[in-house]
Amino acid sequence: MSSLRRNFAVCLVASAFAIVAWWGWSSRDIAMTAPLPTSECPAGPEQFYTKYYDGGKVGFRDVANAPVILARFDDAGDLFSCGRACVRIDDRWGYIDITGRMVIETRFSIATPFCLGLACVQVDGHFGIIDSTGDWVVEPRFAWMSGIQNNGTVEVGVLNRLQYIYRQFIDDGLPVDNYSLDIRTGIATPIEGRK
Repeated sequence: MSSLRRNFAVCLVASAFAIVAWWGWSSRDIAMTAPLPTSECPAGPEQFYTKYYDGGKVGFRDVANAPVILARFDDAGDLFSCGRACVRIDDRWGYIDITGRMVIETRFSIATPFCLGLACVQVDGHFGIIDSTGDWVVEPRFAWMSGIQNNGTVEVGVLNRLQYIYRQFIDDGLPVDNYSLDIRTGIATPIEGRK
């Protein structure tokens, strides 16, 4: 191989590594600088509320099957947790308290139940984490998120920018790298075998 070809190959490989370093994500990009403030949610009678349907709307009933929150929502999560339940009005999700009062306005495309005082939500195509008042604890920046688990972890996905550039000419699928994020420690761990 001539020295010109060898130099070109070395530059090409070095450029590829620079692109990976610049375009790729690592667990450091996902990890948080500090653990999130979590709180254990006391169990109250609302943990036994079940949703019911009436005239195409959704409400909640207690264990005696008596309506405690009248059916006025287009959809609702299956349960109350941390004193909140996610409800949908038109195409947006928000949260109500155990009296049925809207405590976090309907502004999310997707909403998950609260766990440890936090919930994962989607707005403008990105997922983040809110507290029980609706304030952002983790700004929306993830391609997807699972709900927060009782052990304090949440699975997050980030768009693999290098693969996206490569794949956008091949198929419409968005390649996502997956991580398990421990909200109590702020440490992100790659999830192997999940693409």
